[in-house]
Amino acid sequence: MSTAVQPTSTTAQREHFEALAREAEGAMAASLPWYRVKVALLAGLGYAVIFGALAVLLLIGALCAWAVHSGYVWVLLVKAKVLLALPVLGFVLMRALWVRVEAPIGRRVTTQDCPLLFEQLADLCRRMKAPRIHRVLIVKDANVSIAQIPRLGILGWQRNYLVVGLPLLLMLSPEQVRAVLAHEIGHLSGNHSRFGAWIYRVRLSWFRIVEAFQHADSWASGVLAGFFRWYAPYFSAYSFALARANEYEADAVAASMTSPQAVGSSLVATSTVPVYDLGRYWDPLFRQADFEPQAPRTPWSNYATYAAQRFVEQTESRTLLTQSLIRETGYGDTHPSLRDRLSALHIDAEPIETPRTLAAVEWLAPVLESLLTEFDRDWFQAHDVLWTHRFAEAQRVRATLTELEQKELPQMSQAERWNVIAMKEHLEPTFDPLPAYRQYHADYPEDRAADLAIGRLLLSKEDRTGLQHLTRATEEFQLVGAACQIVGSYAVRVGDKPLEEEWTRRAEEYHDTQMVTSRERATLLPTDTLISTSFPPEHLVQLQDQLRKVDQVHHAWICEKATAVPTLPCYVLAVELEGFMGPSEQEDLLHILTFEIRYTSETFVILDLGDGKAMAEKVKRIGIQVI
Repeated sequence: MSTAVQPTSTTAQREHFEALAREAEGAMAASLPWYRVKVALLAGLGYAVIFGALAVLLLIGALCAWAVHSGYVWVLLVKAKVLLALPVLGFVLMRALWVRVEAPIGRRVTTQDCPLLFEQLADLCRRMKAPRIHRVLIVKDANVSIAQIPRLGILGWQRNYLVVGLPLLLMLSPEQVRAVLAHEIGHLSGNHSRFGAWIYRVRLSWFRIVEAFQHADSWASGVLAGFFRWYAPYFSAYSFALARANEYEADAVAASMTSPQAVGSSLVATSTVPVYDLGRYWDPLFRQADFEPQAPRTPWSNYATYAAQRFVEQTESRTLLTQSLIRETGYGDTHPSLRDRLSALHIDAEPIETPRTLAAVEWLAPVLESLLTEFDRDWFQAHDVLWTHRFAEAQRVRATLTELEQKELPQMSQAERWNVIAMKEHLEPTFDPLPAYRQYHADYPEDRAADLAIGRLLLSKEDRTGLQHLTRATEEFQLVGAACQIVGSYAVRVGDKPLEEEWTRRAEEYHDTQMVTSRERATLLPTDTLISTSFPPEHLVQLQDQLRKVDQVHHAWICEKATAVPTLPCYVLAVELEGFMGPSEQEDLLHILTFEIRYTSETFVILDLGDGKAMAEKVKRIGIQVI
């Protein structure tokens, strides 16, 4: 097993993970028993650290008890102040071990609420020799999952939560949902590979523990968190092959509990129907905010009605299925691709069909209406204010658009021309923005936002010439993330792996640079490099006008802090005061200069006195005098 130091860049981390996962796949293919031994030893390492810390904690307790009852030794320990230190150390270790892993959130249902659902669960757990499900939660995601939440934190004693998405129950037949449930319970099952199922659960547990450690604040927790930040990704990568195999095993178990056809059709539906529903129901629902002043009060009840009548045309169904089948199995997820999972079940992919009976109608019948009412209420409370704001903004945009359209094209500024196109694209569904963006781009070829818009629209039409525009858009740092997302989605949609890899790297580089710039723009240190600035004259005038209104400002200079992305300037403003000011008055002035002055980019403000004097002198030497 490779034990190289964890790389730092996002791309290097991903490639390190993939290389280790491939190494594990090779080891598993060469000798499954020996690979299992290595994975078991690696899993044992995590438990050894936990129970080693627990043993130290128990030893400390025993030492304290022995010292108190051992006469002269007790006196020596008190004099050496060891006895005082031992309980403190024990308390710190106890806090480090007692991390809280948060349980999933959702609407809890019981066997009295929906007996048919619980009958299915009891039957599956009994037949699959799986531990019982302690809590069942209904949530708003189109998914089903099982979460094992330890009652004793890092020490275990799991409570099993089954989390079921209402959209999934409004999508599949009872037999299809039974297949999905059987797959999830298969990860806990003792019927097949008990070792594989255990490793699958351990992988998830370590990541939950790492997340819990992020919220702990003691130094001992920090030490353990540091270990698990290295250990959890390493264990995840090396056990990846086993976890992937466990997915296939869970599918096979589900097929034996239902049928291969039920498993296959549920896989196809969960891969395609959410995409269909997004375009046919949820996106149009949210677009209503541009035209309707009040948010709908029954979106979930309406969705249930829509789902019962859902009809996917064969042509669209096949298109969605083809896009899902294009995706290949990768290392971003232990789940194999849809194509590989269907192949393992020895069945062909069939276009989706709306079930005669939805699982939600049959299994949740006693509580479905109240559940939808509760989801409606939650949705309205979460979206009412945002909806009102979006409608008001749409009204403002319409008024602005009407005003701008009164002008002839030559009379419009560059910003006005851009805004007209963007507003019409947003507000007028029948408007084709591509010709307008192209004409704008011809007149303003240096505007990379136009390249982004043209590239986005071309790729949505499967026109690869959009890649040229999106490549040019990345010349502007602020547009890199959006360009990567657009090309990445397109590459996955058409199954172009080299293109996906290329733009994944760009996205990772952008992420790393963004993290660096965030740190650079968060603090100003005496060791930071300051450079002269070509502060735009129009911005300089605006800043002068604002600073002259602050009575206490006598003189001011501005320069730049050297950063990783020069196109995102970070300024330093040094201010010389008018007369004497006490500490509290200085704080008030700093607050005004920092939060009430409008700057065009991130700007640090320092006063030419006290701790800031040395830095202020640097700014004076190389910067521009504002006033």
